[in-house]
Amino acid sequence: PTPGGIPEPTPSARRLPVEEAPDIDEPTLFELALPRIDELYLHPDAVEPSAMARAGLQAMENVSARLLVLEDGDGLLLRVDERERRFAVQDLRSLAQVGDRLEDAVAFATSSEEGRGDDRIDPEDLRIEAIQGLLGTIDRHSKLIVGGGLDEFNTRYGGTLVGIGARIGRRAGALRILFPFPQAPAGRAGLQPQDIIEAIDGQS
Repeated sequence: PTPGGIPEPTPSARRLPVEEAPDIDEPTLFELALPRIDELYLHPDAVEPSAMARAGLQAMENVSARLLVLEDGDGLLLRVDERERRFAVQDLRSLAQVGDRLEDAVAFATSSEEGRGDDRIDPEDLRIEAIQGLLGTIDRHSKLIVGGGLDEFNTRYGGTLVGIGARIGRRAGALRILFPFPQAPAGRAGLQPQDIIEAIDGQS
């Protein structure tokens, strides 16, 4: 209360009407997926940003017959109908740069799509194909699963995979426990998050 005994006002929030709400950019699929490679991929030495960007751009061709990707020196030429733009790939040194370059390509490919109807190039389809393409450069097992495909994957493989029963990932150069599942061997053995895995069943 204030000195006169009147309670101090408390801050209150008000919900903005939709038309007044500020624009909040949703993260792109690249911004969501590429950091996962940095966080979880077990063989960071296999991650080559230039090769990943090249493969991602080339895979965009699969989305529409209107798209063509051509080699152009140390870069690639993306052609959409009569428009074309060159994208350098040799200068990329990080996955964030790969995501930015691929997002630039998506923006270019979809910049004149208004009013095209069924022939319209969907930006999310381009992102999905690009990620599928770039994942192929690190190993043949890595795949992007989106939408209902994730539910199908979980249903199909639920209970059939074997292992120590923990989510693992490479952190600070070591293979570590990220999350031990309590009822699995890792949890029953007392493994904790951030524990370093040196060997499993004597195999290092």
